[in-house]
Amino acid sequence: MKILHVPFTYHPDPVGGTEVYVESLARQQLADGFEPVIVAPGAWLECNEDRGLKVWRFPVAERIDDLRELYGAGDQLAAQAFAKILEDERPDVVHLHALTRGVSLRLVEAAKALQMPVVFSYHTPTVSCQRGTLLRWGTEACDGALNPLSLRTNCSDAARISSSVAGGSKLKSVLMFRHIACLGASRAWCA
Repeated sequence: MKILHVPFTYHPDPVGGTEVYVESLARQQLADGFEPVIVAPGAWLECNEDRGLKVWRFPVAERIDDLRELYGAGDQLAAQAFAKILEDERPDVVHLHALTRGVSLRLVEAAKALQMPVVFSYHTPTVSCQRGTLLRWGTEACDGALNPLSLRTNCSDAARISSSVAGGSKLKSVLMFRHIACLGASRAWCA
């Protein structure tokens, strides 16, 4: 079974806990007879080997013309390059370990267009917490409970729906996270 792991970054770039976890998971999968492949944003489309693991890098547009691009569906250049990797690798499953402008809904849609199952691992609170700290309004500990419709913490939803950034409504962003959860899920859950 071939598994594409998609973290936010990977060696030789600076890594954090998620990337250490992804590398450990991939090494164990390799030892267990699976075929793990790491796919992470980089400067350009390339494929290398890192200490026995196959590693693809795909480009993400460097320039952001509108702040809303950070919170939307994701980078088009990244999605196009990722689609080429999917065509070359033909994985049995795509496992996202991040949700960013580069590792985005567009990547999920590319995999689903090829009828590839997608799994998402929640490693950091930046996915569901607007502040990334799980501190409600920056002062009190959040209970971490997720709104079942948006998959965001309740205080994040209140801020996203009641405000706008750079003149754009945040409601679209809230719905995007629900869409990610619903891709491949039953209609009853997503209705």
